[in-house]
Amino acid sequence: MNQAILEIAEEIARLSIQFNALQSRLAAIAIDQSVKEQKPLVSAERVGELLGCDAQSVYRLAKERAIPFVRLGTRTIKFDEDIIVEWIRLGGTKSNNFIAITSERIS
Repeated sequence: MNQAILEIAEEIARLSIQFNALQSRLAAIAIDQSVKEQKPLVSAERVGELLGCDAQSVYRLAKERAIPFVRLGTRTIKFDEDIIVEWIRLGGTKSNNFIAITSERIS
């Protein structure tokens, strides 16, 4: 019983991090509607600089779905730097519920 409650609490914390990151991103879009151009997605190397690790570690985190990422096709992944920064700010908690956004997001 206690284990189930702990798992639910951890899941709520993970979802809260994801929600906050998305909410921040939506707020930024709403504030700056005049900007039509979306910020470019960044590479694993750039995320590694932010995290203080190498690109292979970032790819491993993405494979484990421990970090938010954008999937472009079947093999290529990129990262939204704003969401990564928010994810780091909120503790970088692992989540199995991050949505891998497909290339339809990119125009």
